[in-house]
Amino acid sequence: MRIAMLLSEPWQTNGVCRVVESWARILTDAEHDVTLVCEERGADPELPGCRVATYRVAETKNRLDRWKGRREALTRSILALESEAPFDVYLSHDWLPTTCVRRALPNARLAQTIHSPLVDENHLNNWQYAPSMRHRALYPATLAMSWSLESQGLRALDRAHTLSEYTWQRLGMRHSRLCRDTPRDRIPGTFDDRRFVPAQDRGQVRRDLGLPIEAKILWTVRRLVPRNGVDRIAECARRLRDRNETILFQIGGTGPEKDRIQAEIDRLGVGDMVRLVGFVSEETLPAWYQAADVFLLPTRALECFGLPVIEAMACGCVPLIVPDGGPPELVRDPRLVASTNTDTAFVDLVERVVSSDFPLNGERFTDEAHRLYSESAIAPAVLEFVERLNRVRR
Repeated sequence: MRIAMLLSEPWQTNGVCRVVESWARILTDAEHDVTLVCEERGADPELPGCRVATYRVAETKNRLDRWKGRREALTRSILALESEAPFDVYLSHDWLPTTCVRRALPNARLAQTIHSPLVDENHLNNWQYAPSMRHRALYPATLAMSWSLESQGLRALDRAHTLSEYTWQRLGMRHSRLCRDTPRDRIPGTFDDRRFVPAQDRGQVRRDLGLPIEAKILWTVRRLVPRNGVDRIAECARRLRDRNETILFQIGGTGPEKDRIQAEIDRLGVGDMVRLVGFVSEETLPAWYQAADVFLLPTRALECFGLPVIEAMACGCVPLIVPDGGPPELVRDPRLVASTNTDTAFVDLVERVVSSDFPLNGERFTDEAHRLYSESAIAPAVLEFVERLNRVRR
């Protein structure tokens, strides 16, 4: 089967591209002919067996002009590839490619992985956590655009895919009829089960990372933006400061909140317990999970799946999460879920688990992650999804 996988942006180190990467491996291993289409910028994807086709978008500071340019360039790329040899199915990973395909190729078999509701993302980025008054001033326009694109996308699809029930429920709150009329599969996200495994020697992994062997280590890796709630970790450290043991919080990732988080660490006097690690490469990421006892997911809003949770579980970490979004579908043990999504409740959860001397079995999480979320476990559902899409009559 000839399959096109579509992104509206450059290849990045993020959750969307991790899902694309997993699906590409699954599909090429099953001997399908896969082409990834993405914007030309940033890192080059390393997808053995998968063709990569890029399109160029002219640089401009005007967001609307850039959006129009991306739409035009993406459409040209799709038509050029289709003229070489028609694709059997198109798998989109964003709303823009979905609408581009349907306009350019009315008879194409088309599905989309809906990673997050566009209207909700727009509300967070341009209103609730807007970086400037200009973003807020433009919010009515961006809200109307995101609502329209979301509606058009749902109408265009032959089939939808979400990683969690939560995402589909959020969409259904606004587009109940469209969601009711759109066939949809829930296939959870997955991880590379060749890389995310427990350490054979945790002590050596800690030595390699410059971490003390006997410490209790709590780890998170997130983009440092307000919605991800990483600033909650400084208060967790303050609460645990007087315990007679070495407790370390390691925070991986970069973003605009870095300086504010560091200022909070300094204000609370917990710099000896909390360290901002900075950017973590794909090569070293598994080791950080392997070195940790606990993984923290303090997200404040719109965590639609929680890919780091299953990566952490696969490496034997105990995950501590908030009660909202997709993560509670992954972590069903109520002892590991904060009572509410507030600063106080999350800090209470961390203090309670750390004070309990970690009675939970990390091996259980490893077994569960590999049984439910590894690529080998998810592959049959991915292949069936694509086969079902290919049987759509247009």
